Amino acid sequence: MIYAGLDLHRRFSFLTAMDAEGKILRQRKLPSNGEVVELLKGFAEPKEVAIEANPSWYWLYYLLEEGSGVRLSHPPEDQGHCLCPGED
Repeated sequence: MIYAGLDLHRRFSFLTAMDAEGKILRQRKLPSNGEVVELLKGFAEPKEVAIEANPSWYWLYYLLEEGSGVRLSHPPEDQGHCLCPGED
């Protein structure tokens, strides 16, 4: 299982992807376009992806929904909780 978190902004996004042991596989700043989707689709394993909820989350959510478990994160309400291996 691959676990990824996306800090989504209008022009760019920060992505961190880890394996089930917490080893960072990729950490990148990418344009907020289909490049993010292509990078995540490049992983052969199933994925769980957390996206920061903001006014522009919906396009990425729908593109990633197929083949990934996608969750929205609302930072002020999460209070330090994250999508981490072993947590639900």
